[in-house]
This record gives sequence, structure tokens and C-alpha cells, in this order.
Amino acid sequence: MAENHFHLAAEADSLIDLPNPYWTNTKIDSYVLAGIAAADAICCVELKEHSSGDNHVEAIALIKKVTGDGAKFAKDLATLLGLKTESAYGSSAKKDIDVTRAQRAADHLIAAARDRVHG
Repeated sequence: MAENHFHLAAEADSLIDLPNPYWTNTKIDSYVLAGIAAADAICCVELKEHSSGDNHVEAIALIKKVTGDGAKFAKDLATLLGLKTESAYGSSAKKDIDVTRAQRAADHLIAAARDRVHG
């Protein structure tokens, strides 16, 4: 699996220096995209398909079918997709705790995707 550019963007320390209080939203959005890409990779390897629609419930249901850790992956993806709605479409800056939640969920999915893709 190639390096996840969304994850690299979210990890960039330079975002912290932005004068805009919405930098947290930018970090969350990047973690969300990184997690979605990782979830797609997991589904492709394990299920030979990935979610291609706009319905988040379908994507969560699909990754839940992965043998073993599917329920955990579904929970991580649900966390990210819930944060996506809040950070991308909400009217307020998100808190650091939301960034941490997004980071943890994305990191879990990315690690699992790397394990599956690289064996």
C-alpha cells in the first residue's frame, strides 16, 4: 500500500500554526479521507469489493463483513464518518479531542490495511 497522503497531511505539524481556529476541522477531514482509503483497501483485499456509493451506512455494513475484526473496523469507520459530517458541514471549529478520536480511528484502519496489503 502506498503511503496514504491524507494521513501525511493530517500529521503535518504546520497545520497547527495556521491562524484559523478551523485547523482542527482540516486535520479531521484528512484523517477521515485516510481512514476511508484504508477501509476501501481492507475491503478490496478481504472481500474483493469496496463501497463506491455515497451512503455511509453501506460502507460501514460492508467492512463489518470482514472476518475477525470487521466489527472493530466498522466502529472506526463509523467514528470517522460521523466526524466527517460534523467537521465538513458543521459551523463550528472542532475540538482537539475530536482530532484525537479521528486520528485513533484512522490509525487503526491504516495499520490493518497495511497488514493485509503487505501480508
